[in-house]
Amino acid sequence: MYKIKYLLFVSFLISQFSTFGQQDTCFIDIQAKGYTSGMARLIGVYADQNYLADSTLVSPEGNFVFKKKSPYKSGLFFVILPDYSNFQMILDKEQRFSLQTE
Repeated sequence: MYKIKYLLFVSFLISQFSTFGQQDTCFIDIQAKGYTSGMARLIGVYADQNYLADSTLVSPEGNFVFKKKSPYKSGLFFVILPDYSNFQMILDKEQRFSLQTE
């Protein structure tokens, strides 16, 4: 039992040091009032095509975050909420922000 705990602890330390200094380039924090859970999707638009850029779970408080190490391509995106309502946003070079919606 001691060896398992030790191995887990060492694995945790290694994972922390391997990501030390790496910051998410993209961090979009969204608070959607009135939503308690479900899946939120970030849909990109390219010409006449749509593609799934990212997805994340909505917390019981209605908060969710799209984050990744490399930036999303610049352009028009839809955020699809758990009840399939949506809103649009344009992403460019600045991809670290937060917003609220009702």
